[in-house]
Amino acid sequence: MRIDRNNVLRYYENTKAATTAQKPEAKQPGETAPKTDRVSFSAQATLKSETGRVAQSIATEIEADASAAKLQQLSQSVQKGEYRVSTQDLVDSILKVWG
Repeated sequence: MRIDRNNVLRYYENTKAATTAQKPEAKQPGETAPKTDRVSFSAQATLKSETGRVAQSIATEIEADASAAKLQQLSQSVQKGEYRVSTQDLVDSILKVWG
């Protein structure tokens, strides 16, 4: 089973927002607080999570910028009639898909 880190983080943030929005009612003197579960993460786990989030953000930004630049370059090459695909690259791509 594959767990998508972004979906887990989104679920956590949505759940956290929903639970913090629900303020507990004021206690009357002599009442006990309702029992609740708590989850805590170590500083190391928090750091790893943040590092992963930053790395994902950087990767997404690099891919988006590189893709736009690459598409622009390819578009210009095609319009000028200069775009050529190497036979080896074509064969490698076909074998990846159908191999």
